[in-house]
Formats: sequence, C-alpha cells, structure tokens
Amino acid sequence: MQSRSIIPLPLVSAAFLGGVCVTLFIPVLPALQWIFSIAVLASCMFSVKPSTPIRLVCVACCGFAYMAWHVNQHLVHALPAALENQKITLIGTITSVVEVNENQNVRFKLKVSSVSNKVSDWQLPAYIQLSWDKPAQKLLPGDMWALLVKLKRQRNYANPGSFDTEKNYFQQRIVASGYVVTTTQQNFIKHSKYFSVINYFRQMLLEKLLRNLNNQDFGGIIIALILGVKHNIEYAQQELFQVTGIAHLMSISGLHMGMICSMMFISLRLLWRVVPRYLLNISVLQLAAWSALAVSIVYALLAGFSIATQRALIMITVFVFGLITKRKTCSVHNYNLAILLVLLCDPFAVLSIGFWLSFGAVGLLIYALRGRITKWWQQQWVITIGLFPITLLCFAQYSIISPIANLIAIPWVSFTVLPLGLLGTIFVPINTTISTLFLGLAAKSFALLWLILKQLAQVPVYSWAMSKTNVILTMIPALIAVLWLFLPRGLPGRHWGIVGLLPLVFGVTASIPYGQAQFTLLDVGQGLAAVIKTKNHTLVYDTGAKLNEHFDLGSRVVAPFLQSIGVKKIDTLIISHADNDHIGGAVNLMKKIKTSSIITTATQELYVFNPYPCQAGQQWNWDGVIFTVLHPHTNSYYSKRNNNSCVLMVQAGLHKVLLTGDIEALSERQLIMRYGDQLQADIMLVPHHGSKTSSSQEFLEQVRPNYALIPVGYKNQYGHPKAEVLERYRQLGISVLRTDFNGAIGFKIGNYTIKPKCYRQEQRHFWSAIINVQNH
Repeated sequence: MQSRSIIPLPLVSAAFLGGVCVTLFIPVLPALQWIFSIAVLASCMFSVKPSTPIRLVCVACCGFAYMAWHVNQHLVHALPAALENQKITLIGTITSVVEVNENQNVRFKLKVSSVSNKVSDWQLPAYIQLSWDKPAQKLLPGDMWALLVKLKRQRNYANPGSFDTEKNYFQQRIVASGYVVTTTQQNFIKHSKYFSVINYFRQMLLEKLLRNLNNQDFGGIIIALILGVKHNIEYAQQELFQVTGIAHLMSISGLHMGMICSMMFISLRLLWRVVPRYLLNISVLQLAAWSALAVSIVYALLAGFSIATQRALIMITVFVFGLITKRKTCSVHNYNLAILLVLLCDPFAVLSIGFWLSFGAVGLLIYALRGRITKWWQQQWVITIGLFPITLLCFAQYSIISPIANLIAIPWVSFTVLPLGLLGTIFVPINTTISTLFLGLAAKSFALLWLILKQLAQVPVYSWAMSKTNVILTMIPALIAVLWLFLPRGLPGRHWGIVGLLPLVFGVTASIPYGQAQFTLLDVGQGLAAVIKTKNHTLVYDTGAKLNEHFDLGSRVVAPFLQSIGVKKIDTLIISHADNDHIGGAVNLMKKIKTSSIITTATQELYVFNPYPCQAGQQWNWDGVIFTVLHPHTNSYYSKRNNNSCVLMVQAGLHKVLLTGDIEALSERQLIMRYGDQLQADIMLVPHHGSKTSSSQEFLEQVRPNYALIPVGYKNQYGHPKAEVLERYRQLGISVLRTDFNGAIGFKIGNYTIKPKCYRQEQRHFWSAIINVQNH
C-alpha cells in the first residue's frame, strides 16, 4: 500500500487560494446543490487518493466551493428589483459609526430586520448603506428606526480604470444603498446598548476626539489613524496623499498594527531589564508576546474590527503564536497558515486590493530578506521595488516620488504621530487637558510632515501611468524580474532582473492606425463624458458631474480611464454647455491631466482657462480624422442653454460619429435646415439623455444612425430615457445602447466594420448587478 506523504503547507494554501480565486473569473456561480456536490466529491477523493497533485486539486475544489457557498449565501439577501427606487418603510438597526459631514448630512450602515411592503420577497436580515439629510435627532450605533427610504442595488461606474464600487460593497456584505426620504414618517423605536457595543464606544470616542481636536488642521488625519474613520479628512489632504503615494497610511492598516505590536514587544523586553530580580523568573518573551497581541486586539477594536484589521490581526496572531506556545515555527509556515486562516474567516478578502498588497509585501520580505537584510530602509526598498508591478496593475499609475515619501512618512507616522495620538486617546476618559495636549502634539507633528510632502508634491514629474492594453506582455516579465532581483546573494546576474521592469516604465500602448479613431462613451451616471483618440491626439467631450465638494466624475472616472489607455495629455477638451452633468468634472480633470486647449459654449464658467468659444464652422484634422463643429452658429441665441450645446461631427474614413450634447427639438430642426443629408452618421449620442424634448422623428430620419448611444444614470430621477423616445428608435431599426446597462461603450471607427464593445458585458463578475438589455 502506498504511503500518504504530508502535503507541504505552502502548497495547500496556494491550492486553496487558487480555488477561491477561480470564482473571480466566473460571471455566474453554480447553484447551491452543485456547490455541495463539488465539496463532497473533493473531500472523498482527497481521503482515498494518495497522489499529491490530485489531492491539491481537491483542496482547490474545496476552496472554490467554500467561496461559492459564501457568495450564494450573500446573494440570497439581494434587494429585489421590484423594490428598487420605490418608497418603502423598513425597520432596522444602525450597525456602524454614524458619519456626519459639514452640512449635517449623515451616513451609516443599517441592518434591516423587516419591510412593510406586503409584496416584498426580500430575504432578511440584510445590510444597506443609507444617507440622511439633517436628521431631526442624533443618531447612534444600536438605534432602531422605522424609516421611509428609497434604495438601489449598488451600481458601478463601469469603465476601464474606474474604482469598482460594486465589488467594494459586495466585500462588505452591503446589498443596497439609498437615502432616507425627508418626511415626518421617521420613527425612533429604541436603543440597544448591546447590539453594536464596539461601534457605540467608537462613536462616543469619535465625538470626544473631535472636540479635543477642534482647532487642529490635521485632526481628521489623527482620527483616521486612531479609529479608521476617514470622512473628516479634507479633500485637499486626500489629493496630496494620492499624489505622494502615502494614502495607505491614513487609516488603520496592517502596517500600523504591525508597528504597534512590534513597539509593545520591544518596549517590554527593554523594560524587563530594569524590573526587580524576583520577577525575572517570568518569561519575558511570553509576556511581551501576550502584551503585543493584546494591544493589537485593542487597536483592531478601535477600528471597529474592519476587514483590513481582521486580516492584519490574524497575521499577527499567527506569528506571535509561536512565541506564546514556545514552538519553533519558520516564517514560511506562519505566512501560509495566515493566508489559510484569513480565507477561512473571510473568503471575500480576495476581492480587496489590500489583501494582495499586504500578503505580497510580507511574502516579498520573507523571500528576499531571510537571514540577509534586517535594516528598515532595506526592507522599504524591497517592498517598493517588489510591489511596483502590482501597484501599477491595480491603480494604473505610480508616483515616482512615492518611495521617498514613504521612506519619510512611514517612520514619522509610526513612531511619532501614531503613538502620540494613541496616548491622547488613552487619556480621553481620564484627563481632557492631558488628552488635548498629546493629540495636539500628534497634529503638530503631522503638520511638519505635511510641509515635506507639499514640497515633494511640487516635483514637476511625479508619476507615470501604465496602459492596460498589453497587460500580460508587461506584467509577466515584471513579476519574474522581481523574483530574479531578490535571489540569494552570490548568484551571478541578479541585477539583470531590472530589465524585466523596463516594459512597465517604457511600454508602448497599442497604436491606432492613421485615419482611424477609437471612440468611447464613458459611464458617468446621469451625465455625459466621451473620449475620441486618434493616432497621436486625444479629445474629451464633456466630463460628467460634480456630485459634491469631494467627488466629481472628471477626476474619478475620466482621468483614470485616460491613464488606463496611456493618455498623458488632452489635446482638446470640449464642454458642450454649462449644465453640471457636463461641466462639473472639468476643473479637477485638468488638474489631473494636462490640457492644451478648451472649446466650449460655457466660456464664462471657464474663463480662467482662456477657452475658445464653440462656433459652427470650426474644423481641424488630426491624423487623418476630421473634426467639425456643427452648432451653435455665431449669431444664434437660445433661451434654454441645452439648445446652445456644442455639436461635433467626427469622421474617420467612411464612418461618422455625431456628438449632440443636450440639444432639443429646436436645435435639431436648425441642424436639419443647415446640413440636411450631411447629418447622416453611423453612431450618434442620443440628445439630452433620451428626454422627450429631443430625438424628434425628423432628426432621427435625417441622421439615420446604426447605433444610438444613451448616456444615462441607472434608475435616474428623470425617468430617462423616455419610453416614447425609445419607441422612435425601435421603429427606425436603430440599435440602442445605454451606459446604465452596458457601461462604457467603445467603437473603432475608420476602416473597420463598426462593432460595439461594451465594458459591463465584457467584465462580468458574480458581484456585478448585471442587467440584461434585451429585457428592456
């Protein structure tokens, strides 16, 4: 009989992780009965088959089934489509810290226990995210309310380069988001002290910290470092952190927990040298290990036991456990055990970039530094170089000054700002004066660091972007290069590994042939933003809305998209007119990406940028692609500025694209009178998001596009596009595509047979709320 060898733990963790990750590439997971069948079959084969490869496959299948089961259990609680955008009364309990902004608007997480809607088949309990405009009374974690709300399934801005909101909410088990309808139908029921006791304590601590840090410019940062609550950080501060690449330091993370754990461990070992002799019979290693673990747990609780801190605490516990139990375990064993435990506690961790960055950093240190390098600056160098490919892949850009900024900021924050902030927090219930003193010192310490960061941010060339058009050709050599660079000392040719990183820095994007263009209508919700890229030039038409002081679609959607396709400069920015959903993101987009010229009818709103007025007759040729402005004419005047929208025709080869802004029937008639058959286009942006005041029958018959693209928000408040408008397009046999269903929509125009490329259909994942367009 063949003996069964023990499978090394690294292979087991790799197989289980691989099985979990397989789910990330499958749009629809198996039904529950198939999941159980896979798990049972894999378990049986594992127990009877001695072959290591087969047993590893079984482990991978168990990982797949485990993740699929968790996904299935979460999806059971999804918000029913019938309840979307409807006024419903629900009963729920606040389970998170209540975030309050400067306008007294609040945001919180609610655990829904019941819904009054009689036809609802919503499986409860379920978690939702709510905002409430100026509630009548103070809200606290543990409060139970009966609320009249409007909810939607969480929707992503589905574009290349955009932050995946759907995945983020899925990871947090939030099934919907919405707002409390401002009426009198909101009733407080009761408060439970024991329902969310940790967050209740954090809420009380947050309020006291806000009072003690009231006059400090960097109070929001200190609070983020202590409690992990980041909504008090100013927008300008967030921007600087992103530019310098230290945004990860501004909340409780594995790095901070590791530093606190290490400082406690080292401090106790040093303190033990001066304690009375009769205490020396107590094991200093065990005492320091237990104390370090206790401090880590307390710090994790301060952060509300968030997903990131849970992951970090598991890693710390595994590494400290060997000291506590006096067992000799190697770092590789602890590392792989930590991966397994994290996945078993929360398989959704693989949806987080933080999971890959944190375990990637620790794995690199183990691989590169075992027994060779121990100085902190050498460790920082290894992490900077080693995580460079992953950082570029995840964020599409990398700050050149980030290594320098992190080299300064990490020890500064870890050894001065954070300890002072924690000391101030400890004294909050004891002595307000001492607490305010330490918190003030923490804020002043960060103020000195801020001066350095501002100087670094002013470096003329501070970042480069990576195009995602040739990801495989650039990432595989880069990952091999990282492993090669950190081979053991003495092996010849290690320095040649740097060659594998060069494609990331100097990689060439896919070239567009002369006379052709790439047209992309971006998904910016209820707004408009489009990009036309030729061989050597880029034009942006509108930039989406500015939703509040801290969020606009120009910097959050348009800029990341341009970076993802390798664009470093906008040659011309056209703003069709002054409505917020078209112009709102313009200013912050231009801060992110250099812009050579602006053409707009909103010259007064953008006068500081010296724009050119948009006038019919303007024409230019880029790389064989002709751009012609059709509207408005010089002497035209319209009482509604929608009719003043800048209309652009783009012609590449035999194909034409007509960009219409928000023109209505009046402007449509004028375009027909002036241009007649010249209006014919293969692709047309549907005017005014499909409003009933636009898309007249005569205009559609004149343009006769093959494809009509509607930039529109999912379940928007205006009811766009209107049913009668869609019917006109259907009767004329025009194919309609919508950003709310299809996400970003792209076309290659020129010598190609035009065919749409829809991002939401190409990037289908189990966490995405996919809408079947054919059903609408």
